[in-house]
Amino acid sequence: MEVLKLSFKLAFDKNLGLELFVFKHMYYDKSKKIFFSSYNTEHMIDAIGSFLLIFLNTDFEDDEDCRSFVFWFCFENLYYRKYPKIKKANQYSSTYLKLSFSEFNKELDRIIKEYKEEFLYLKYTLLKNLRLPYDTNFFRQYDDALELTQEDIQNIIQEEKNIMKINQ
Repeated sequence: MEVLKLSFKLAFDKNLGLELFVFKHMYYDKSKKIFFSSYNTEHMIDAIGSFLLIFLNTDFEDDEDCRSFVFWFCFENLYYRKYPKIKKANQYSSTYLKLSFSEFNKELDRIIKEYKEEFLYLKYTLLKNLRLPYDTNFFRQYDDALELTQEDIQNIIQEEKNIMKINQ
């Protein structure tokens, strides 16, 4: 799975139950109307599993959610994969990457188009292997076993009505 490789770093302190999440995100300068990244990284210290939850709760099928995730966590990395010569030219600059508003949005759209399926594959593979209730197969096995008929549903509704009368 290349999509997130080298985009960020995670470290764990099992004794304190914390994770250190180091990443680079894009910034926007309103006065110059440019997006840029910094040589410096951002960090987040939170409970172990916080980034995993951010990832799993991102709806990668929704372009805006996908754009937001890429903007915050991996735009620069995915951009430089496409343009390694630009990365080399910017490696000693205090501002790594500068893009106009239109260039940035064009590249962000390209990244979403190119990597969306990979994000989805990674998310659903994680969900499947973690065996969390998010896995829709978990629910299907119970739905298949349940198979209520229309008569069963009517009986349940009637029982609920009877219980409500008794409780009044």
